[in-house]
Parts: sequence; C-alpha cells; structure tokens
Amino acid sequence: MKKILFCLVLILSATLTAQLKFEDHIKNGRTKLDAKNFAGAYQDFQSAYNAKQAEINNYLNKRKAFDKLTEFEKASLENAEALQPRNDFAQVYYYRGLASLGLGKKEDALKDFEMSIYMDDKFAGPYLERGKILFEKGQKDQGCLDLRAAADLGSPAAKELYEDNFCWNNAVNYVKEGTSKLALKQYESALNDFHLAVKLNPDSASYYMYRGQCYYGMGKFNEAMLDFTRAIDRNPNKAEYFYHRGLAYYSQEKHKLAFEDFGKAVSMNPNYVDAILYRAYSCEGMGNWKSAIYDYGQVIRIKPDDGYAYYRRGLAKQESKDKTACTDFKKAVSLGNEESVDYAAGCK
Repeated sequence: MKKILFCLVLILSATLTAQLKFEDHIKNGRTKLDAKNFAGAYQDFQSAYNAKQAEINNYLNKRKAFDKLTEFEKASLENAEALQPRNDFAQVYYYRGLASLGLGKKEDALKDFEMSIYMDDKFAGPYLERGKILFEKGQKDQGCLDLRAAADLGSPAAKELYEDNFCWNNAVNYVKEGTSKLALKQYESALNDFHLAVKLNPDSASYYMYRGQCYYGMGKFNEAMLDFTRAIDRNPNKAEYFYHRGLAYYSQEKHKLAFEDFGKAVSMNPNYVDAILYRAYSCEGMGNWKSAIYDYGQVIRIKPDDGYAYYRRGLAKQESKDKTACTDFKKAVSLGNEESVDYAAGCK
C-alpha cells in the first residue's frame, strides 16, 4: 500500500512539475513577444509544446477518430467530454504562430493558427491572425469570415478590421447571387450563398429569411422554421417573417402554431391576403369551419373576383352545414373556377 501511495505521489509531482514548466514557458514566451524577441519567444513556445507533446498527440488522435464518426455516433459517445476544446493546447499553437509571424514565417504561422482553431474554435486570437494573413494572400472572403468569427468572440481589433475592409459588402454580394438563384428555384446553390452571407453578417434578419426559404423549397421544414425564427428574433416587426414561419408549421401540419403566426402577420398587415388565405387553411386543419369561412370572406373582400376563394368558402360552408354554400359555388363558376363546376351542378 505504501509503495502504491509513493508511486502516486511521484506521478502527481511529475505532472505538477510539467504543468508548472508549461506555464512558465508560456509566460516567458509572452514576455519576449512583447519585447519583440521573436526568436526567444519561439523557443519558449516550442518548449511549452514539447512539455505537452504526448498529451497533444493523444488528443489529436482522439479528435481524428471522433471526426470520422456519424452525428448519431458522436451523440452516443460516452467519453465525448474528453474531446472538449483544449484552450491550453490552442494557446501553444497560437503563441508559437505569433512568434513565427514575427520571424517572417507566415506559412508556419498560418499552420499554427489553424491548429489553434482546431483545438479551440471559441478562441478569438487565431481567427484574427489567420484572417489578416488570408487578406494579405488575396483570400478576402475567407479573411472576412475569420474576422467576423473573431469579432463575434469578442475581439475589438477584428471588429474594426471587419468594418475597415467592408466585409459586410461581401455578404451583400452573396445575397444578390443567392436571391437570383432562389427565384429560379436553384435551392442548393442558393443555400450555399446564404450560408456565407449569414456567416459574414449574422445580425441580418433578412439573410436568415432567405436561407429559410431555401430550406423550405427543399422540403427541410425544421431547418426552415429555425431560420425564420432567427429572422423574427432579429426583427419581430416584419409580417413576412411570421408568414413564412407559418408556412413551415403548416407544412408540418402544426395547424395551431401556423394559425398563430399567420394571425400575427395579418395583425401587422390586415390586407396580407396570402397570410389570410393560409390562416383559413389552418382553421380547416383544426376543424374550425366558421373561422375558415370568415377568413375566406376577408380574401374576397380584398380580391372580390377571386373564384378560388369563393370555392374554398363554399367547401367550408358545406362542412359547417351552411345552406348558402351553393351561392359561393355558383359565384366561383361565374368567375371561371373549374373546381366548383360539379359542386354548383349538384345544387338545387
């Protein structure tokens, strides 16, 4: 028992000593960085890397294996906590990258910044530095994405560079491309444009709206609903956003939620005829025929020559045993609605 305790003390002592050495190397290296002693700083950060090399390699092996798993396998992995971001490892690569940058070794620095991001994707520093290098290499789009990521993670310098380099304009260009493709129902291609636009400017409600429309067109209603919700969170005063989220709910037969969203759209724009029409559909889905009749009446108020609205109101009246259904069917026929012909012919 004493031998076991002695061994444990030795292991703990060695681990503590290694950790102290690691922290000392990082501290000394940062002091030399501040003094622009880049060669000395590089040596300190390399020593910090050497002190953690076995742990880093072990982590990387686990990460590589983890990255190959399916999403289901990742979710069910019991030891997933071992693969959480390691900021201590990320700092080694980040600071060594800064030293390499000071020595004029940009490619080496770029590799270290990429590894730092891989170790901890919530660390602003390496995004900022990689973004600046990519800009210098003429890769403005990727540079802007990195600057935006760093800005969102709290880097004032990244936010300033993002604005100075007009990165928001890149997002606008992607949206222009995306909306043209969306109009042509080229959903997958448009989706890629909107992905980039959202990454470059995640504050824009309309970008989520456009991306949600792509998902909706592809039949991915859950994804569409999430993006429409993001749009609403950023701008809750747009009737269009509630209308489109209502469509996503309606497509999933979530009629109550759809009804609520269409209702919000109509409250903002009382003549929003498409929202009124779909609110009527949602009423039908809930078996609320009287409300459906009312809404079809509102559609007719706005579009008095809409034969389809008369036809649908006639159907709703039939369901609610309203004897005036025939009047609507006949009116629909007179307005050219062929679906009403048989119903009107059956009227006495």
